[in-house]
Amino acid sequence: KRAVTAPSRRQRGFTLIELVVALTIVAVIAAVALPSYRKRVLKANRQNGIDCVIEGQKRIENYYSRFNKSINSLDDAKVSTSCFVPEGKTTLYTLNYTAPASGSTAYALTATGVGRQAQDGAIVLIYNPADGSMQKQHITPKNVTVDGWQFNPGQ
Repeated sequence: KRAVTAPSRRQRGFTLIELVVALTIVAVIAAVALPSYRKRVLKANRQNGIDCVIEGQKRIENYYSRFNKSINSLDDAKVSTSCFVPEGKTTLYTLNYTAPASGSTAYALTATGVGRQAQDGAIVLIYNPADGSMQKQHITPKNVTVDGWQFNPGQ
């Protein structure tokens, strides 16, 4: 008969050093990937805010064409002040209306990020129905106004 020997230390499992090295590699990969993932989520959710602003502008213009007068609040045109994630009820942006100044027809709609989306700043649409001009702006979290809706988080 052959003697049964205990398995050697190497055959029983991983050493502490091997586990620490593996966890360190996972931690480095997570540290690199997480900021990139968060930027992608902000960018994906931004389209929801843009859609909300555009939908609000369409409803305001529809109200004006039906009643031949400007709205006093978003409720007049049945515009929601909250922009939700399509598949849930998580509010990403709040929508605000700025009425035209005296003697002007231009109004502004501002979608301001809520929660984590606040890192993306605000989406602004200034529309003048008199001449059809539309100005798109982004106000960064650091309160810098940038023309257009192409933004860089962190500005």
